[in-house]
Parts: sequence; structure tokens; C-alpha cells
Amino acid sequence: MTSTSDKRLFVLADDGPRTPASLPSPDPAAATPPPPQALPSPFPYPAQSPRLSQSPAGDRRNVAPNLIPSSTVIGSAGTAREDILGSGDVVPAPFPWARNRRAHVLSLAELSLSGVHVVSGDVRCKRCGSAYKVELPLWVKYGEIRDYIARHKGTMHDRAPAKWMNPPLFSCRICERRGCVKPVISAKKRSINWLFLLLSEMLGFCNLAQLKYFCKHTNNHRTGAKDRVLYLTYLCLCKQLAGDRDEGGLFDR
Repeated sequence: MTSTSDKRLFVLADDGPRTPASLPSPDPAAATPPPPQALPSPFPYPAQSPRLSQSPAGDRRNVAPNLIPSSTVIGSAGTAREDILGSGDVVPAPFPWARNRRAHVLSLAELSLSGVHVVSGDVRCKRCGSAYKVELPLWVKYGEIRDYIARHKGTMHDRAPAKWMNPPLFSCRICERRGCVKPVISAKKRSINWLFLLLSEMLGFCNLAQLKYFCKHTNNHRTGAKDRVLYLTYLCLCKQLAGDRDEGGLFDR
């Protein structure tokens, strides 16, 4: 007869090996690693593929449109457009004796053909505040200035004399006070009545910026003191007015 201990040994041998109870079976789900998490983008703008733009030179380059602030777009503030429209020398003629170019007047021959023999300008009294127009005879006033330059040009030394720097004022025909009427000079430089200021010899009431504006658009040297720039303005306006009549080069620098 087989004992109880012998039966236990037989059963163990007949069932095969056993898995220890202290080692749990592996979990397939736990063995799979978690998917990687997406890192936050360092740029605040959404991801967008760049587009190609054609440059003026013909090369193609990548441009990220969302990274360009709108304030840098040319013409967004109107500055570029104003520079393009207002930088040319051609402007509407502000007076019948002015050309359609900045700081240019018609010649005596052209004015005679147009029937212009009187030049007018706006003035204002400092005492009573009255504003009115003053008319000047074209040929008479031009002759006076031409004769003065012919007599004194050699002693001017390229500088405006005192009578041009501090011109005398008109007398008011409203309140009849003396030395109180000044010319009205337009705040817009392109609308300044240059010929009236020349014939009345009141160009000295222009400030330095206005005189430099004139010299800029007439290709004259515009640096230096006011008496220098004023002298060039007188000569240049007289030369424009004389035209072909300046045969001796009286109004040359």
C-alpha cells in the first residue's frame, strides 16, 4: 500500500511545475509606455506655412505675413503717399504771374503777352488791423530794382543791404498812419507771392526757412546767414523776371 506522503509526491510530479504565488502575472496594458505630450510653442502666433512674395528685384523670398506689424507697412500712415504727391516741383500756379513750378515767376515778355502790367498782393495794418490789396506797376518797380542792383552790386559782397533786410513799411490808407502796413505772407510756402514781395522790396519779411525753400527749388546755395540767402533770392527773382533781357549777366551771382 502506498502511504499518504507517497501520494502527495506523485500528484506534484504529475501536474508539472507551478508558478509561485508571490509573483503576479504581467499586465500588458501596464507594459505599454504613455504617448509623448506636445510641448507648448514658444511663439504666440499660430503655426502657418510661409508664403512666397515676388520682390522688385525678381528674387523670391520667404515672408511670414503675421509677423509684420501693420504700422510698418509703407503708406499705412499716409507719409509715403504724401511724400510722393507733394515732393514734385510742378504745382498749380497760385497767381497769374507765377509759373506752375515752385518759386518761379513768368518773365517780362511772357507777362506782356498775357496782358499783365500790374502785380497785386495782400497787406495788413498792424495798428487798425485792416487788410486790403496793394497794386504795383510791374515795369516801374522792376526798373527801380534793376537800377539799384546795377549801382550797388559791387559793394554788396554777396550780402543783402540794410534796406532789403529791414524794409520800410507801407502807410495805411484806412487809418492813414505811417509805417504800419506789412505784407501778408502765406503759411504755405508754395503759395507765397514772390513777385509782389520782390517789386515791393519786402522779401526781408520772409523768415529764413521760407528763403531757403526758394533757394532749394531754384537750385541756389541755401546755407548761411539770412543776408546771404536773401541776396540770392533777389538776384534769382530778377533773373527769372528779366529772362532774355539779362544780356549783361547783371543778375548772375
